[in-house]
Amino acid sequence: MTQGVVPKRLPCILNCLWHLDLDVNFNKLGQTSYTLELIKSFPNFRDLEIWDKTTDDIVEGVMKYLDTPSCLDKTLNKLEDVSIHSFNYSKVVLYFVKLLFAHASSLSRMSIYPDKASNSKEELNVATELMRFPRVSPKAELIYHPNEELD
Repeated sequence: MTQGVVPKRLPCILNCLWHLDLDVNFNKLGQTSYTLELIKSFPNFRDLEIWDKTTDDIVEGVMKYLDTPSCLDKTLNKLEDVSIHSFNYSKVVLYFVKLLFAHASSLSRMSIYPDKASNSKEELNVATELMRFPRVSPKAELIYHPNEELD
């Protein structure tokens, strides 16, 4: 992947994929854009599992890309279950979750697994923000699994 290059579309659509498991650094424009292109290229997938590898500060270009209507320009009609592991309270990952809530009409569960325990106020603020995201699916529920480890 060339830095800063956003794919237009993948060359094929696969109807036989039902589960997608990815490691993604959401602060890398290439990884974020290819993740969204993969999601759009598998119209029948039901389960999405993401391991959040985001470590850097927010990259303005990624946030700008995620804010464009074309980054996720279709409804994800079959996506039912999303799990985000190693969530590190990144704004860019929060925005990605917001996009999924807004485009997954069959979503029933969004599970968030934090990378490490955080101070209770930060964790409460993030959980509150996640709960406030609008959802296209009336049955979509957020399941936040607080990490109980001590720093």
